[in-house]
Amino acid sequence: MKNYLINLDRSGDRLARMRERFHAIGLDYVRVSAIDGCNLSESDIRIFLKDRRSRRWNYGEIGCFLSHLKTWQIFVESGEEFAAVFEDDAFMSSELTSLLTGSGWIPEDVDIVRLETTFWKTEISVERTKLSGKLGLHRLLSLHHGAGAYILSARTAKWLLDNNDLLRTTIDSALFDFQEKSCRNLKIYQVNPAPVLQETVYKLHFQPAYDAQSQIIKSDWVPTPEWSLKLRKLWREIKRPYRKLKNGFQRKARENNKLSVVGKIDFYGRVENNAEKIYRP
Repeated sequence: MKNYLINLDRSGDRLARMRERFHAIGLDYVRVSAIDGCNLSESDIRIFLKDRRSRRWNYGEIGCFLSHLKTWQIFVESGEEFAAVFEDDAFMSSELTSLLTGSGWIPEDVDIVRLETTFWKTEISVERTKLSGKLGLHRLLSLHHGAGAYILSARTAKWLLDNNDLLRTTIDSALFDFQEKSCRNLKIYQVNPAPVLQETVYKLHFQPAYDAQSQIIKSDWVPTPEWSLKLRKLWREIKRPYRKLKNGFQRKARENNKLSVVGKIDFYGRVENNAEKIYRP
């Protein structure tokens, strides 16, 4: 299994940190030159937004989205069965070493395995497959944002690329929000505790004075007609109570039958002073 690292050409400092982190846990990686949304032409932006004008986008989000698709294409062309995809701001546990040197532990029905946590409450299956060390593998059953680190099957990568018209929102929502058509039928697993934590998430929870806005959020917004945003918001608000009710019933049924639990995914890994700890927000 190859590890793909998405990194902007202008972010040499991030690349240097990630090079050290991969080296520290004994793993190699393939760098993918990320697409800089700020450098896209008006024509490229117009084509991207053609079927995605239902939300407000900024240039960083578009570049991030296209960079993941570029990585999937490289992976599919490699002919390998699985690949791990990383963004370039990840703290990585040494537990990753044994996970990413083989794929025998990955269930046959897997589409995606999430390797990170954002400490948001999410629903996972009670059923657990024990992995290396302290880690376990659970089915992910509800939204868990973040696309900083995940394992993707070649079958799923090809399907997503062939049907990218279904990918209508930011890449993490497209992959991990079960309200999205692109995610709804995927079988997604979560490593728990998670062996990857993005720097922004870490600093948000453990450094209270930190400005939690990422580079993506800070980039400029693409001009978007206000009427389309208002229509989208109205439609979203109309559907919200029905979706909430339906999801609540389904979750309650699983909990009552002791099939799932709701809680925060912890992080287990090496963050400071090379000391391995379990961090909890």
